[in-house]
Amino acid sequence: MIHIHAAMIGKLVKTAIPLSFGGLAITFLAIMDGIFVYRYAAAAYEAIVLSIPLISVVSGISAAIAVAIANGVSRSSDESTLFREIYVVFIIALILAIAVFLLSNGLTDRIIGYYRIGEVPTGGYFRIYWRNMISAFVLQVYFSLLVQFITSIGKIRQANIALLVMLGVNLLVNPLLIFMMGYGIKGAAIATNLSYLAGFLVIFGIWLWPARSTFYRLCRFGKCMVHNRLLQVTVKAQVTDVVSVFISSMVFTIRSVLFTKLALGQGPLAITVFGIAEQLKNICIMPVRGVVSAYLVEFGKLLSQRNIAGYATVYWQATIITGVVHFGIGLLFVLTSGYIADIYGITDVSARNLLRYFIFYTFLILLVEILPRCAQFGFLSVGKPGIFISHSIVTVTLSYAFMMAAMKYQPVEGLMTGQLSGILLTSVIFVFIFFRILKKLSRQPDIRLAGSG
Repeated sequence: MIHIHAAMIGKLVKTAIPLSFGGLAITFLAIMDGIFVYRYAAAAYEAIVLSIPLISVVSGISAAIAVAIANGVSRSSDESTLFREIYVVFIIALILAIAVFLLSNGLTDRIIGYYRIGEVPTGGYFRIYWRNMISAFVLQVYFSLLVQFITSIGKIRQANIALLVMLGVNLLVNPLLIFMMGYGIKGAAIATNLSYLAGFLVIFGIWLWPARSTFYRLCRFGKCMVHNRLLQVTVKAQVTDVVSVFISSMVFTIRSVLFTKLALGQGPLAITVFGIAEQLKNICIMPVRGVVSAYLVEFGKLLSQRNIAGYATVYWQATIITGVVHFGIGLLFVLTSGYIADIYGITDVSARNLLRYFIFYTFLILLVEILPRCAQFGFLSVGKPGIFISHSIVTVTLSYAFMMAAMKYQPVEGLMTGQLSGILLTSVIFVFIFFRILKKLSRQPDIRLAGSG
């Protein structure tokens, strides 16, 4: 069994790498926007920080798509079954993309009113950036979908080429539009649009167009399955997982909005370092999403075989990889905090010290999240979407409560100490629940599990 698991882990790590790279690439787009825009104007960078919670809505859609594709691959025994799964994912993604477009366009003024930035330069920058980013959100949804899909069917090289082109275009176009052509923060948003468009065109040119006959069959298959009961079962299975992940992501979006407003209330310095810390944290989280997507495929297969022992082994393997990512990248940020301040052009000594403090506590939060990261998605695989969502709600509620308490004594530093306390308590509770569920399943081998078909 050890050799079997070793081969399986190697295969899944190979799958996880491009998925992780995809998440990192999308995160780096936001970071590059931030670096260039901060050098353009500090108030403009504050606008980008305020948009991070709302951009996480799109990240939530991407995460839901990743789970849907992972589950689809784990359930697919032949090409027609895979077509059915992917057809459903395409439809769900289209609905979510349209919803994001409509909501983003209609909520701009409400967001500005909520943050109370209408009368300051940050509000003007936010309005310009946000409205020019709406089209990028739709592009991101479908670009993420295509990267996830072509990776899941073994087209790893094509996915990596598209991601590298996307990053390269952003790196070249950002300074050109922001500084040389004088578009400012609007240029950063346009650069993001062009980056996703370039990545999409690369996938279209090197894979979609050559595979057009396959997609024609996919469309025909979709038409034939509209009134088929098998498609209805697939929709129900996909929607349950997708909606669970999306709701959980929305909970964390609310978390980001609440936390960002707390930071905004402490002044420009607090919101700046808080925003940088959040972006650095996402660099660690995005690779782990790739690991989770890859392992969900195997989770579904093992559960369908009632192989609880194998499931536990895979969980620990996934957790070890998560730990290496969190510890390695987090420690790197701590050791290079001075260089990070230099990259953003932060020269004030107090600002650099506060940034170092925030980065250190971000590292501690990442360490605490090692065990529950895969356990939370494990709730989905064992058919407990309610607990999966509850984990997110309890994490946000406790973190916010602890932050409010801590900020009475440390107005700025309490943003991080309170957050750490809430996450630590939630992690202990839900990891315990997860292992209790696994123990119960091991005693009832005949129980019907998620993914058992």
